Amino acid sequence: MNAVKQLLMLSWIVLIPFQDTGLQLLPIGFLGTSPSFIPLSLLILVHLVEWLFSNRPLKVSRIALYIVGYVLIISLAYLLISGFESHGRNLLVKTINLSVLTFLCLYPVFFINYHKVPRLGCYVRIAFLIAVIGVLLNDLGALSFIREGGIFHAREILSQRPCGFSGESSYLGVIVVSLGLLAAHFSRIRIEKVVIVTLTILLAIYSTSKGTVISLLIVAAIMTFLRSGIKWWLRAVLLVAIIVVGSYAFTALESRFAGDIERATSTSSRTVLMVTSLLMVVHNPFGVGFAGFLPAIDKFSPLAVEYLERLVDVPLKFSEVMAYIGADIDRGISTKTFLFDNFAYFGLPFLILYLVFHYRLISRLLKTERFFLVASALFCMIAISTYVPAFGIYSVSLVYGVAFSEVFRQENTGS
Repeated sequence: MNAVKQLLMLSWIVLIPFQDTGLQLLPIGFLGTSPSFIPLSLLILVHLVEWLFSNRPLKVSRIALYIVGYVLIISLAYLLISGFESHGRNLLVKTINLSVLTFLCLYPVFFINYHKVPRLGCYVRIAFLIAVIGVLLNDLGALSFIREGGIFHAREILSQRPCGFSGESSYLGVIVVSLGLLAAHFSRIRIEKVVIVTLTILLAIYSTSKGTVISLLIVAAIMTFLRSGIKWWLRAVLLVAIIVVGSYAFTALESRFAGDIERATSTSSRTVLMVTSLLMVVHNPFGVGFAGFLPAIDKFSPLAVEYLERLVDVPLKFSEVMAYIGADIDRGISTKTFLFDNFAYFGLPFLILYLVFHYRLISRLLKTERFFLVASALFCMIAISTYVPAFGIYSVSLVYGVAFSEVFRQENTGS
């Protein structure tokens, strides 16, 4: 059984870089675009079978029971309030789908003890190498036909922006940085760390993902101040270097933002939907549940557009988000951000739990002096709070899981 678990763990991790496979076109497509969910689901099944035959009592913390109960009550309540259909979608089915995705996202964080996984660092480095290879083959022209619809991409990639084996640059950025920093954490050879970190930075810049570059700069600035043992003059030099790099990055990204605003709807749609989620919680402090999100889009999106038109003197394009209102399809309707999605679903209680969890995790991680693990966790926290979801991006779940295991071991062994 241990050999089976190791094989499933290896498969789950090394498949993480593939984020745009044809699985999304199948009936199981709601589980995500990455094939990682297949070995992960089988791993969960193996763990369940082991528990069933172990005769061990099921131990569930009281706070976990409260959270599950709250999620069920809110979701069922708004299912009854909103009705069973919206945007051509059965809301009961949508609620079940989102519940499954949430479970798959959180299971690797809280239910896998990574200290008992042999060769975990090797698996992570292989996954990072695959992400690098994806950029070489897909974006640097070595095998440009890979951008066409097929094994690695469900549809032909028309955008010229780098995406590797992912569907868009923002996903590529999150995957290479989270896996790269985690791989550096597991590396024990100094030159290997230098190579991995250098590749990570170069790939983050090459991805042209605004969120990734900004998040990485923020993490670099934070870690410069937090790391102990750095002489004051070196800290000052590093800070100046970050400011210089940041100024160049800001100049480059400013044109990208301007281009998005003038020609595209992505920035406008994300902004409107984030404001929409805030309006949802203002009117529903406990959230609208999984079922109430789509009906609430129709109600609050026009208000968000009206508010932004009055507040921001920028010619934002609202055509995409306005097309969501009353549409017969719901695919892709979200804030594209884990924090704001779940803030809309579960309101202020979720926000409080989210902030407390991250404060405790990061503060305790800092005591372990695991520099690259802290940096990776900080990056993931910023990313899922500002520009990407966590569902289906299992590198985020992996980073949080390793960090959570590190804190758990630190507190229980004192090592």
